[in-house]
Order: sequence, then structure tokens, then C-alpha cells
Amino acid sequence: MLGKIILAGGMVSVLTGGVGGFLTEFQSAIYVLVPAGVLMLTVGAVQSLNTPDE
Repeated sequence: MLGKIILAGGMVSVLTGGVGGFLTEFQSAIYVLVPAGVLMLTVGAVQSLNTPDE
């Protein structure tokens, strides 16, 4: 369950960072959300693979 929440958060971060970065022509610090989101996606995927759903 926790892994799915982290995955969802990671997807939101990547989308927000990507769209925000695109709108500000990658001049804004919001673009930092993309690597952070990718990290969250990775952690979430590992978490959901390691933990069976209750």
C-alpha cells in the first residue's frame, strides 16, 4: 500500500516538475521535482515489489 502511495506521489512530482519547468522554460527551480519524482517512482516500485498487498 505504501509503495502505491509513493508511486502516485512520484508521478505527480514528475508531471508537476515537467509542466512547471516547460512553462518557465526550465529557468525555475520547480524542475528539481523531476529527478525527485523519478527517485520516488523507483523507491515506490521497489517498495510495492517487496511488500505483498494486505
